[in-house]
Amino acid sequence: MKRKKIIGLLITALILALIAYFVYKIGFSTLSNQDALTQYIRQYGIYAPLAFFIIQFLQVIIAPIPGNITGLVGGAVFGIWWGFALNAAAVFLGSLLMFWLGRKYGKKITHHFIDKEQLEKYENKLSGKAGRGVMFGLFLVPFAPDDVLCLIAGLTNISFRSFVLIMLFGRLPSSLITSAMGAGLYSGHIGYIVLFSVIYYAVSFLIYWKYDKIVAYNRTSNIKRIFT
Repeated sequence: MKRKKIIGLLITALILALIAYFVYKIGFSTLSNQDALTQYIRQYGIYAPLAFFIIQFLQVIIAPIPGNITGLVGGAVFGIWWGFALNAAAVFLGSLLMFWLGRKYGKKITHHFIDKEQLEKYENKLSGKAGRGVMFGLFLVPFAPDDVLCLIAGLTNISFRSFVLIMLFGRLPSSLITSAMGAGLYSGHIGYIVLFSVIYYAVSFLIYWKYDKIVAYNRTSNIKRIFT
């Protein structure tokens, strides 16, 4: 048992060291500047997708890295669809890590990501029967602390399967909007931004509005419940 604990601590220390190295090497001034970050990623040539993926994954874990800027850069460098694929994959895996950290370590680590008052506020919202619907709704709200919500979700009774589904339908579609915005701003095709934004919010709010009926339908059918 003691050996496993030591190995776990060593792995955690290694991961933190790698994260610190990447952030130090890139620099926060580059990460917070869209043009500078675009040039930084492009310099890697064929390895640019990997560089972007690592940066986008890190921004889920490290709050000071502005996810809105990194997401826009993905669309500008790789276009809408490749930008979306890389962005969504990195955000998805980063969010799963945050959920796992919350589930495994609980409140022992939450103070590193969020203050006590904010923690209690969102933990209360996500707890109970309405927690899944509330979390889905918060993912649709601009400027909500999505990354921290994933960590807090690990403290609640939200199951892993429910979390994954809420991520797929509630959070990841916004990556498409961000990629469209980045590609649109870079190419000058503002229509991309308007079109995808309208489609995203229309579909998202429709799902959220019909949330209770979707759950009720699946409870009475042979299909597995969507949010269980």
